[in-house]
Amino acid sequence: MAIEYTLHLDSDASTLDLHEIICACIGEDSGALRTGVLAFSGNGIQGTVYVPDDVTRRFIREDFSFDVRVQIGLRLDKFELERAQKTLVRCISEIIRADDGDMMLSFNGDLVVLRRTAGDLVLREGFGVWTAERLALLETPYRVGSV
Repeated sequence: MAIEYTLHLDSDASTLDLHEIICACIGEDSGALRTGVLAFSGNGIQGTVYVPDDVTRRFIREDFSFDVRVQIGLRLDKFELERAQKTLVRCISEIIRADDGDMMLSFNGDLVVLRRTAGDLVLREGFGVWTAERLALLETPYRVGSV
């Protein structure tokens, strides 16, 4: 089974800007993969940055009350899970700091594990990625609770 996350963002940042943030976070040269699809891979994660389709945009707007303009698909290496989860949290932290728009992180397409609405950042209580060590990587105020 794949370990996948999708970050939905209501962001003014371009896909290229967000791609550069992730590449800097994982230590990859962002210019190396500019082939139309903004892919990245390193430190236990791989993925793409892209503009969502209309169906996804409508779904997010209706169910979560914000406009998703950019998505980041992330796949974690299950054979390097500890490293991958740490990289995931570090990358999410960098994106949170760089962009103040609404966002939602879902796990395997259906479980919301992070949500920021109007600046209020909430992490799903009891979700295994949010360990004390990894939470220390977040440089933005947050609360743990029901998302």
